[in-house]
Amino acid sequence: MAKIDMSQVEGFSEMSAEEKLALYEAFEYDDGSAKYDALKKSFDKTSSELAEAKKQLKSKMSEDEVKAKESTEAFEKLQAEHNELLGKVRFSETTSQYLALGYDKELAENTAKAFIEGDMATVFANQKVFQDNIKKSVEADLLRNTGRPQGGSGTKSITKAEFDSMGYAERLDLKRTNPELYKQFNS
Repeated sequence: MAKIDMSQVEGFSEMSAEEKLALYEAFEYDDGSAKYDALKKSFDKTSSELAEAKKQLKSKMSEDEVKAKESTEAFEKLQAEHNELLGKVRFSETTSQYLALGYDKELAENTAKAFIEGDMATVFANQKVFQDNIKKSVEADLLRNTGRPQGGSGTKSITKAEFDSMGYAERLDLKRTNPELYKQFNS
């Protein structure tokens, strides 16, 4: 809203509140509606003239020119529809390739869209997300499938008969891993 500069009004500072109120109520300002109406009227006139010129041009065209123009317009429409379908097929194929790699549906669609648009930063960011998800999945599987450790001393007990049937290499290994047991059987 436009501001009113009262310093331009002569004697404003000496006026009473009622006089100032009366001055405000009597004030008229230009809100630009007249200019808007003139511009709109000019636009409407130009639009009407353009429509009339198109109509005259069409009436001056020969029958062959009209057919050629209609044919060109139909071809352009078909070409646009063809390009749209190609885009959808490309998106679908790219999405299915990402799904086959193991991407979830939303990430696959987002990555396919970015790939088609050439937004490689998004493609690589989504690849990082996918790799992180795979890593978490593998770690979870490993933790789930890892057996529980068995309790005990970790040394294998053997009998005297087993000791006697051992070869030199086995006895040397026993001496190295369990010297107490070796001394017990070798004495």
